[in-house]
Amino acid sequence: MVYRFRQFEVDSDSGCLRRDGAEVPLRRKALLVLVTLIERRRRLVSKEELFAAVWPDTAVTDDVLAGVISELRKALGDNAKSPQFIKTVSRGGYRFVGELEQEAISQEPDIPRPSAASSRLPRVWRFALVPLLAAAGWVAVKATHHTVQEEAREVAWWRFDEAAGEQADDSSTGGHQGRLIGGVKHVSGKSGSGLSFDGVAARVEGRDDSRSFPENDTSRTLTAWIRSNSSNGDTTHFFLYGEAAPPAGFPQRTTLSSFNAAMRRDGTLATGFEIPGLELHGRTPINDGAWRHVAVVWRGPAAGGETRLYVDGREEAAARTAPVATVSRPHWWIGGKPGTTLFRGELDDVRLYNAALDGKQIEAIHRCSAGSADLEIAGRAYFFLPVGEGAVEVPSHGEIRNPSKDSAGVQLAAAGGDCSLGAMRGSDVGQNLRIGVDLLVPSDDAGNVSEAGPYFRSRRAGPGDGLIGGTSAGYWVVLFSNGSIAVQRLNPNAVVAFAAIPEFDAKVFHHLELAAVGEQLQVAVDGRQIRFDQAGRLTETVALPPVWDGPPRTGYNLGTAGIAFWARQNRGAIGGQVAKNLRVEPATTLLHP
Repeated sequence: MVYRFRQFEVDSDSGCLRRDGAEVPLRRKALLVLVTLIERRRRLVSKEELFAAVWPDTAVTDDVLAGVISELRKALGDNAKSPQFIKTVSRGGYRFVGELEQEAISQEPDIPRPSAASSRLPRVWRFALVPLLAAAGWVAVKATHHTVQEEAREVAWWRFDEAAGEQADDSSTGGHQGRLIGGVKHVSGKSGSGLSFDGVAARVEGRDDSRSFPENDTSRTLTAWIRSNSSNGDTTHFFLYGEAAPPAGFPQRTTLSSFNAAMRRDGTLATGFEIPGLELHGRTPINDGAWRHVAVVWRGPAAGGETRLYVDGREEAAARTAPVATVSRPHWWIGGKPGTTLFRGELDDVRLYNAALDGKQIEAIHRCSAGSADLEIAGRAYFFLPVGEGAVEVPSHGEIRNPSKDSAGVQLAAAGGDCSLGAMRGSDVGQNLRIGVDLLVPSDDAGNVSEAGPYFRSRRAGPGDGLIGGTSAGYWVVLFSNGSIAVQRLNPNAVVAFAAIPEFDAKVFHHLELAAVGEQLQVAVDGRQIRFDQAGRLTETVALPPVWDGPPRTGYNLGTAGIAFWARQNRGAIGGQVAKNLRVEPATTLLHP
């Protein structure tokens, strides 16, 4: 269902809030509270009713609900003293007082069907269309599934940007201020200022009095920037929280009673303790004096009971490990716990999440918080935000690789912005664009076909989101390793134009260039302009109508662009695509007006 009021739109099916068509970052629980208030807008909704509707199996305090209401008001630009949307009734609850313009609109897109021209397609395209249309459903489901995951959020976030003083402030809503003890020093960090620890007495400590840390054996994630040139001769836990024993009901000898991140004496990232079955460690030494981004992920039993480690956005280790179970309101330490060997080095941007983040989310946090500037468009810097199911690699400046055998790619996101998980989205790079890129689309001895190409005029994706269907929009220019090239509309999903490139060599890079101006597109490969078959007519200029605008509306063109990889005919059988020398710039004319 879609609810509209003033410039806002709440889509309860896809799980998002939009303002003037642009998605507003919002935690899922906050969205559920908003939807509950809207659905019951004709009356007062008590706190107890909201607890039952949004947190049916969880004990939640009034402070948590108040924090969610505050988050909603901030997102809506509302004011508690003179509310336009959410009114507080003292000792009673809340009411939605906004006026809906249209109460419920179906957001399901029409099922795409082959055009009349599909009967005249070459055999390879007649074969490709069926899995293409079937895959659209999979990608749309993937995007919706990831929206549910966006409930994941920072429950503690220490930026260490105070630059002075004896307190480390928490940038999340948890209020976890920590005390600097033992001569912790403020230094230049990875971004802004950081903290330096001497390995003797320096540490930061506090207590989770707000009970926002994940407890018992629920999933969680820790990320941090770390720089050190010494293991201090021992395994040193640079972050941990918990107590001496796990909660009641968990076996003490086989349960980790703290969630921690450590550096082993060999310099690798670790979690747990140096006891067989109670420790997992990585491969890459992080005591090399360079800033390293690290992440420790615990997936609770409901998700498999698994631990994963990441260094600089890449997975280092994964295994079923002893369960992690922590008590409520635990103590926490950064730099080490008294009575153990303490960490020696520098830390910055330490975050704790209330869920097990996946690889794309961790890579996005790494690339965003690193201040990566992968591309510049009209004087503004952008980084590559990973999208799709598979992983992507950026081994050198401007190069993007698909090491997986699944859908993958990147979307351009503005560098230097808010790197919180909920705010990381692709950015508007403009409607009229000229895009150039060198593409490698390999085949193999079995004849498996891979594909890659630039897309544009799409929605703002989050880490790991799919691009076809859902609330997407836009077009994708796809180069195939069998020498075919197509213009694919992302929503409603369809191939709108296609052509064949003679004497195509899948073993070498090919330069693809496109210009999209207004509702027209031209494409050249290796300097040769492509003549497409569009609806049975040969043309060098492909029409790009914004069909997603409806009626009914099926997608949102928010001006994002990027590179996508796939192997729709041979999913799981081939990957290895590479895009390099990507260039994006505003355009005023087509390639050959």
